[in-house]
Amino acid sequence: MLSSGPPGPPRRRRVHRRFLGPRGLERDVDSLGTRQTPDQRDHCTTSAPRGTLTVVRVTEADIARIPAANLRVPRAEFAALWITAEQLCDEQGERGMTDWYAAGVAATCEWLAGAVFRPATGPRQDAASPATGRSARAYEELIEAECTAAERMLARHPQPATTRRRPGWLPGIVATLQWAWHGNSCPPLAVADLGTG
Repeated sequence: MLSSGPPGPPRRRRVHRRFLGPRGLERDVDSLGTRQTPDQRDHCTTSAPRGTLTVVRVTEADIARIPAANLRVPRAEFAALWITAEQLCDEQGERGMTDWYAAGVAATCEWLAGAVFRPATGPRQDAASPATGRSARAYEELIEAECTAAERMLARHPQPATTRRRPGWLPGIVATLQWAWHGNSCPPLAVADLGTG
């Protein structure tokens, strides 16, 4: 028997966003899928969670724009790590390989720094959060939530297929957040001259 009372609120459909992958694979390729020369890649661009863009070149302006509230380590140390991670991704990309750990570190640094990517076409977009793929810019509460989510994903057994296909991606994210946000571990990558930048 049908109820004749007033209808309740409409049911919301749950929408699941799927994060399409790390930035490491998209490096050195423009929006048309063609490789770019070093001269074409000089400007700092980061990758979109749903697009293919150029390689990241971290500039002094990018470093100056890093929100101080997003870091619990010195800005110069963070910048040195970010640059190192991007360089590792570039080197691997030139060889046709992917260092998923370095890609996870780079993606986390991009998000914490509030990096903006500039696709060849379309509007500029903020770097997405590395583990959950949220499009919101990093701020204190969201960074803590991302850290918790990444740690839970890493502890999950068995690992989802997307994680198994990207070995090192989640450990890179977790290590970077634990270092840059919680300040309770070593930098996730060896950086030659960590104190400068």
